[in-house]
Amino acid sequence: MKKFLIIVLPVLLLSSCVRHRDMAYLQDAQTLIAYENYRVEEYRIKPYDNLIIKMNSFDGELTDLINQDQTSINITDPKGSLYFNSYTVDNFGFVTLPLLGDVQVKEKTTKEIADIIELLLADYVKYPTVSVKLSNYQVTVLGEVKDPGVKYYYDSKLTVFQAIGMAKDLTVYGNRKSIKLIRESESGTSVVMLDLTRADLMESDYYFLKPNDLIYVEPTKARTFNLNKSNIELITGLLTFGLLVYNFATP
Repeated sequence: MKKFLIIVLPVLLLSSCVRHRDMAYLQDAQTLIAYENYRVEEYRIKPYDNLIIKMNSFDGELTDLINQDQTSINITDPKGSLYFNSYTVDNFGFVTLPLLGDVQVKEKTTKEIADIIELLLADYVKYPTVSVKLSNYQVTVLGEVKDPGVKYYYDSKLTVFQAIGMAKDLTVYGNRKSIKLIRESESGTSVVMLDLTRADLMESDYYFLKPNDLIYVEPTKARTFNLNKSNIELITGLLTFGLLVYNFATP
C-alpha cells in the first residue's frame, strides 16, 4: 500500500498541472514576419439583421420625417436602443422604409444598401446621402474562458483573439489547440477547429469573425480529469485513510 501511494500521488499531482507550452499563443510566430495576407470578407446582410439607416438631403424636413421613426425611442439600455432604433430585415430579406416601401437588402453589404437607397430617395429629394450600419455586431464566447457570454462590438472587423480578449482570456484549462468556431450561413451551420498556437491562423478565412459567430473553447485533459485542489485533497485523504486502516489491520 505504501508503494502504491508513492507511485500514485506524484502521478495525480503531475496530471493536474498545465504545461507552459499549452498556454502560449502563436508559438511558431517569428518576430520579424509581417502577416499581410489577411482575408477580410465584407459581411453581407442576412434575414433578422438590424440596420441603422440615416438619410440626409437638402430637403431636411422630408429626410427628418423619414428618420423620425428611428430617433423617437429612447431606451436606457444601449443594446435595446440599438435594436429599437434600427430596421429589422424580414425573413425574405427586405426592410420597410418610410416613403420608399420595401427594399431588398439580403446578401448585400451596407455600402451597397446605402447606394440603393440613395437612388430610390433621389426621386423625392435633392442630393440625398445615406448611411447604413449594422447594429447587431455580436459574437458568443463559451467554454474555458473567464467571462463567457454574448459580446457586443462596434467595429466592422473583429479577430478571434479580440473576441477572446473581450471574454477576459482563456482559463488555465482552456485548450489553445482546440477552439471550435461555429458559423451560420445560407448553406447551414459549419464547425471549424482553430489552433491558437499556430501563427498561420492569421492568414486563414476564420481569423476575422462574423456577426453571430460562436466560439467554444474546449477544456484540456487536466480539466477533463477534474483534478483541481479539492479533488486532490479528497483523493489523498481517502488514500491516507486507507493506509491507516491497512496499518491497523495488518498484524
